[in-house]
Amino acid sequence: MILEANNTIAPVPKPGTTITIPSQLLLPDAPRQGIIVNLAELRLYYYPPGENIVQVYPIGIGLQGLETPVMETRVGQKIPNPTWTPTAGIRQRSLERGIKLPPVVPAGPNNPLGRYALRLAHGNGEYLIHGTSAPDSVGLRVSSGCIRMNAPDIKALFSSVRTERR
Repeated sequence: MILEANNTIAPVPKPGTTITIPSQLLLPDAPRQGIIVNLAELRLYYYPPGENIVQVYPIGIGLQGLETPVMETRVGQKIPNPTWTPTAGIRQRSLERGIKLPPVVPAGPNNPLGRYALRLAHGNGEYLIHGTSAPDSVGLRVSSGCIRMNAPDIKALFSSVRTERR
C-alpha cells in the first residue's frame, strides 16, 4: 500500500524523501461476521459475534506459486501448541536451500506454527491460520499457503474464535 500511495518514488527512497503513509482503513466488501481475509491487503478482519467492532491484524500469506487460495470456509479445529509435519514439497524446497527438516517439528519456540493454530475446514484441512517463529515474515508472501500472524494477534484470535460445525 505504501508503494501504491507513492508510485512516483523509488521503491527504496533516498534519505529525506517525503512519502505518504496511507492511514484510512477501508473495510472489505464482505459480510461483517466472523473472519474475513483480504489477501491483496495482507490483513485479517475479525468481527466478533454480537459486537459492533472489527479487529484488524496483519498477516503473511502464500508465496507466488503456492498462493493462499480464495475460499469460503470455517474454523474446523483449534490447536494449542501445534506440532508441524512439513509436507514432502516443503521438505524438498528446504533441502534445495540447504536446510534438512525433520519429519515432525515438536511444539516449542522453534516451531514455525507458533503457539496457536486454527485449522480451516477447506479441502483436507491443510490450511491453517497460525503464529510463526519468524515474526518478520508477517506482512509478506512467504508461506506455503497458510496464513501467518504475529504471536499476540493469533493468541487473541485463538481465544476469541469458535470452531463451527455444519
